[in-house]
Amino acid sequence: MKKQPALLGGLILVVAGLILGACSTTPTATPVPPTATPLPTPTATAVPPTPLPKPTTFPLTIGTDATFKPMEYKDERNGQIVGFDIDLCNAIAREIGAQVTYANIAFDGLFTALSSKRLDAVASAVIITPERQKQYLFSDPYLLAGQIVTVRTDEKAITGPDTIGRGKKIGVQLGTSGEEQARKIAQKSGAEVKLYDDVTLAFADLTAGRLDAVLYDFPAVADYIASNPNARLKTAGKVFTEEYYGLVFRQDQRDLVAKVNAALQKLKDSGQLAELQKKWGL
Repeated sequence: MKKQPALLGGLILVVAGLILGACSTTPTATPVPPTATPLPTPTATAVPPTPLPKPTTFPLTIGTDATFKPMEYKDERNGQIVGFDIDLCNAIAREIGAQVTYANIAFDGLFTALSSKRLDAVASAVIITPERQKQYLFSDPYLLAGQIVTVRTDEKAITGPDTIGRGKKIGVQLGTSGEEQARKIAQKSGAEVKLYDDVTLAFADLTAGRLDAVLYDFPAVADYIASNPNARLKTAGKVFTEEYYGLVFRQDQRDLVAKVNAALQKLKDSGQLAELQKKWGL
């Protein structure tokens, strides 16, 4: 009888072991294949080209008295202002990036127009003098000029500035270096000074006998005599002043003057200035 309980206990242990074994079994994960997500198709975005910077330009109004051949005068064929100064300013403008327009103003009014800022510069065969430099800035000199006496071809007594005596009439253009020199002569000799807005009117009066002499810049005198043989004029003596032409600016335009001088030097170094002088017979 005692053997039955032992058998029963053994069965219980076996069953309990099976139950515990079933409870401790680790579940096996079923592998799931990965889902491939398609990558977006790249699209090319058109990028507009960056435009090159346009060269900057600025307006530049230049005043000139277009009565002074070959420096500045009106072409009779089309009325355009031409001359050495015009060619020079156009060449400088190309170097500094300026758009130039020209204003034709009587010489004695040019400086007032510049001071009042109606002009940005003056290019009119202006001679550099200490008096003018007190009020205005000048570019570097660009052409040698000087005063010379002009008389009729039949004049015998006047052979230069020192022989213009008392009672003689000297014609000059208003506001020019010629006026300054004529007044010095008149102060010493007692000659009379007559002023003109246009030097060609003075030359006409000289031919007509209403003047005894005209003082003016040699380049213009030489051109006038060569271009007007019927005027019967000649030079008396040699150039008696050493003077230079310069472009004129206001005192507050130092930056512009520096640019102009740099361009002017480039024209000198490249030979372009010499070519312009040759073109205009200077």
